[in-house]
Amino acid sequence: MKKIVLLLSLCLLTIVAMAQIGAVKPKEKTWKITSYSEHVGLYEDWKTGESVYSLNVKSDDNHDKVKVTLSLGNHEEAVESVKNLLALYDMQGDVDIFGKTFVCGKKELLLKKEGNLKSTYGKYCIEKSALQKIQADLNK
Repeated sequence: MKKIVLLLSLCLLTIVAMAQIGAVKPKEKTWKITSYSEHVGLYEDWKTGESVYSLNVKSDDNHDKVKVTLSLGNHEEAVESVKNLLALYDMQGDVDIFGKTFVCGKKELLLKKEGNLKSTYGKYCIEKSALQKIQADLNK
Protein backbone atom coordinates (compact mmCIF):
# COMPACT_ATOMS: atom_id res chain seq x y z
CA MET A 1 0.00 0.00 0.00
CA LYS A 2 2.84 2.38 0.85
CA LYS A 3 4.43 1.71 -2.53
CA ILE A 4 1.19 2.55 -4.38
CA VAL A 5 0.72 5.80 -2.42
CA LEU A 6 4.39 6.69 -3.01
CA LEU A 7 4.07 5.95 -6.74
CA LEU A 8 0.86 7.98 -7.06
CA SER A 9 2.41 10.87 -5.12
CA LEU A 10 5.47 10.79 -7.35
CA CYS A 11 3.31 10.79 -10.51
CA LEU A 12 1.16 13.62 -9.17
CA LEU A 13 4.24 15.65 -8.21
CA THR A 14 5.70 15.18 -11.70
CA ILE A 15 2.44 16.27 -13.36
CA VAL A 16 2.15 19.35 -11.13
CA ALA A 17 5.79 20.31 -11.79
CA MET A 18 5.36 20.04 -15.57
CA ALA A 19 2.01 21.89 -15.64
CA GLN A 20 3.37 25.17 -14.31
CA ILE A 21 3.58 28.13 -16.67
CA GLY A 22 6.95 29.79 -17.02
CA ALA A 23 7.62 33.51 -17.03
CA VAL A 24 5.24 35.43 -19.31
CA LYS A 25 6.87 38.09 -21.47
CA PRO A 26 4.56 40.53 -23.28
CA LYS A 27 5.39 41.19 -26.94
CA GLU A 28 6.72 44.61 -27.66
CA LYS A 29 4.19 46.69 -29.59
CA THR A 30 5.63 47.85 -32.91
CA TRP A 31 2.69 49.79 -34.32
CA LYS A 32 0.17 52.45 -33.37
CA ILE A 33 -3.02 53.91 -34.80
CA THR A 34 -2.20 57.39 -36.07
CA SER A 35 -5.66 58.32 -37.31
CA TYR A 36 -8.98 56.50 -37.44
CA SER A 37 -12.47 57.07 -38.77
CA GLU A 38 -15.39 54.68 -39.05
CA HIS A 39 -14.00 52.39 -41.79
CA VAL A 40 -10.53 53.78 -42.54
CA GLY A 41 -7.49 53.77 -40.30
CA LEU A 42 -3.92 55.02 -40.68
CA TYR A 43 -1.36 52.85 -38.92
CA GLU A 44 2.29 53.57 -38.23
CA ASP A 45 4.57 50.51 -37.99
CA TRP A 46 8.20 50.72 -36.90
CA LYS A 47 8.98 46.98 -36.79
CA THR A 48 11.80 47.42 -39.32
CA GLY A 49 13.28 50.37 -37.42
CA GLU A 50 11.79 52.94 -39.81
CA SER A 51 8.26 54.32 -39.59
CA VAL A 52 6.09 52.88 -42.35
CA TYR A 53 2.48 54.00 -42.76
CA SER A 54 -0.41 51.95 -44.09
CA LEU A 55 -4.06 52.69 -44.75
CA ASN A 56 -6.48 49.97 -43.64
CA VAL A 57 -9.97 49.93 -45.14
CA LYS A 58 -12.74 47.86 -43.54
CA SER A 59 -16.12 46.93 -44.92
CA ASP A 60 -19.24 48.76 -43.82
CA ASP A 61 -20.69 45.30 -43.04
CA ASN A 62 -19.60 44.13 -39.56
CA HIS A 63 -19.70 40.47 -40.67
CA ASP A 64 -16.92 40.95 -43.23
CA LYS A 65 -13.54 40.15 -41.71
CA VAL A 66 -11.45 41.06 -44.76
CA LYS A 67 -9.38 44.25 -44.49
CA VAL A 68 -7.65 45.98 -47.38
CA THR A 69 -4.22 47.37 -46.54
CA LEU A 70 -2.63 50.03 -48.71
CA SER A 71 1.05 50.66 -47.96
CA LEU A 72 1.85 54.39 -48.03
CA GLY A 73 5.58 54.30 -47.22
CA ASN A 74 7.49 56.60 -44.85
CA HIS A 75 6.06 59.86 -43.49
CA GLU A 76 6.87 62.02 -46.52
CA GLU A 77 5.57 59.38 -48.93
CA ALA A 78 2.40 58.96 -46.83
CA VAL A 79 1.72 62.71 -46.93
CA GLU A 80 2.15 62.71 -50.72
CA SER A 81 0.03 59.54 -51.15
CA VAL A 82 -2.86 61.02 -49.15
CA LYS A 83 -2.62 64.24 -51.16
CA ASN A 84 -2.77 62.22 -54.41
CA LEU A 85 -5.71 60.16 -53.11
CA LEU A 86 -7.60 63.36 -52.32
CA ALA A 87 -7.10 64.49 -55.94
CA LEU A 88 -8.97 61.37 -57.11
CA TYR A 89 -12.29 62.70 -55.77
CA ASP A 90 -12.36 65.17 -58.65
CA MET A 91 -12.05 62.35 -61.22
CA GLN A 92 -14.79 60.11 -62.61
CA GLY A 93 -14.47 56.45 -63.52
CA ASP A 94 -12.08 53.67 -62.52
CA VAL A 95 -8.45 54.06 -61.53
CA ASP A 96 -5.84 51.45 -60.56
CA ILE A 97 -3.66 52.30 -57.57
CA PHE A 98 -1.88 50.15 -55.02
CA GLY A 99 -2.75 47.13 -57.19
CA LYS A 100 -6.46 47.71 -56.52
CA THR A 101 -9.20 49.17 -58.71
CA PHE A 102 -11.08 52.14 -57.28
CA VAL A 103 -14.25 53.76 -58.58
CA CYS A 104 -13.90 57.51 -58.07
CA GLY A 105 -16.78 59.59 -56.80
CA LYS A 106 -17.23 63.05 -55.31
CA LYS A 107 -17.45 61.86 -51.69
CA GLU A 108 -15.85 58.41 -51.66
CA LEU A 109 -13.39 56.09 -53.38
CA LEU A 110 -15.02 52.67 -53.71
CA LEU A 111 -12.90 49.53 -54.06
CA LYS A 112 -14.10 47.17 -56.77
CA LYS A 113 -14.93 43.69 -55.51
CA GLU A 114 -12.13 41.65 -57.02
CA GLY A 115 -9.95 38.86 -55.62
CA ASN A 116 -10.61 38.20 -51.93
CA LEU A 117 -13.30 40.92 -51.83
CA LYS A 118 -15.64 39.04 -54.23
CA SER A 119 -17.20 36.99 -51.44
CA THR A 120 -17.77 39.95 -49.11
CA TYR A 121 -21.14 41.61 -48.53
CA GLY A 122 -20.39 45.21 -47.65
CA LYS A 123 -18.66 47.96 -49.53
CA TYR A 124 -15.09 49.06 -49.03
CA CYS A 125 -14.76 52.78 -49.47
CA ILE A 126 -12.54 55.64 -48.41
CA GLU A 127 -14.69 58.63 -47.57
CA LYS A 128 -13.33 62.06 -48.44
CA SER A 129 -13.92 63.30 -44.90
CA ALA A 130 -11.90 60.39 -43.46
CA LEU A 131 -8.99 61.09 -45.81
CA GLN A 132 -9.08 64.80 -44.93
CA LYS A 133 -8.88 63.87 -41.24
CA ILE A 134 -5.94 61.54 -41.96
CA GLN A 135 -4.20 64.32 -43.90
CA ALA A 136 -4.61 66.71 -40.97
CA ASP A 137 -3.31 64.08 -38.52
CA LEU A 138 -0.26 63.40 -40.72
CA ASN A 139 0.56 67.12 -40.88
CA LYS A 140 0.62 67.53 -37.09
